[in-house]
Amino acid sequence: INFQTFENARVNAGNINNNTISNTQGDGINVGLNQNSNTTINITGNSISNTKDLNFTNFADGINLQVFDKTSSSVTISNNIISAIEGRGISAVRDGSDANVQLEIKGNDITGTNDQPIGVDNIPNAVINQSI
Repeated sequence: INFQTFENARVNAGNINNNTISNTQGDGINVGLNQNSNTTINITGNSISNTKDLNFTNFADGINLQVFDKTSSSVTISNNIISAIEGRGISAVRDGSDANVQLEIKGNDITGTNDQPIGVDNIPNAVINQSI
């Protein structure tokens, strides 16, 4: 699943819920929030397993969130089952310092990752209520 927002996009309730994703080449769920979009995203109840890298130069994550530019976003990642992942179970990255993102990660079941179960880079005040 690949979800992207760009210039002036407004998404009040983008829900990526209750999917079964397995044996993928690339990230299981990829969310890219760009430019000056304003979004609320919920990623919950998904089962993601066996993600593989496309070209052996990048890791394939279970859930990959990338936030760019001057986007203003609220993202909740909860109650997903993530296993046998080549990269991170959940990866969240803010590129630069202009984007405003409120991130909450909670209640996910993450096993069998080749990298960190959860990796959060450059997202101040991210809330992680997760036992690993």
